[in-house]
Amino acid sequence: KMGMIQRAFVGAAMAFMKSTNPTFHYSITGSKERTADGKYERPHMSFTVEGSLDRLVITKPGGTPPKLGTAIQEDAESVKRRKKEGVDWNLQDTYTMALWSSYVDFLDWRVINLPGIRPFGLSSVLGTQAFYLTMYMIDKNRDSDKHYQKDLDYVVNWELGNDSEAEKGPYAA
Repeated sequence: KMGMIQRAFVGAAMAFMKSTNPTFHYSITGSKERTADGKYERPHMSFTVEGSLDRLVITKPGGTPPKLGTAIQEDAESVKRRKKEGVDWNLQDTYTMALWSSYVDFLDWRVINLPGIRPFGLSSVLGTQAFYLTMYMIDKNRDSDKHYQKDLDYVVNWELGNDSEAEKGPYAA
């Protein structure tokens, strides 16, 4: 449970994220009950993949994708276009993706760089739980703007934690 001050900080952070990314969606508490039909939300924050990736390089069949472990280059015009128009995802191209955050220092487990808010530890909001970075697909034409579990097609799920601050979750090896 979050206290009044924590709720205010989290609310301000969510408002800032929404103002900088119009495709941002979140539910701080999730649904009160988890129903058998999957019509419930877990606590989450979500962004479109093409809008949130820092780099996305699409390599056509026969081309050579960027070498992993090196800087992934994407020209500014390509970034602008994909964030505005989206991506035509398919099974023929190879996608090389890079994601980082200027708002979370994962090594120190702290939230940083939010305007008007002093840096604070993720543990003050998350407690000792890890959090998950999940890629899923959801139908844009569904009946609700909520991200119900029944509507999600999971692609990949990463568990993020900090050994000194968070407990290992169910996906940790």
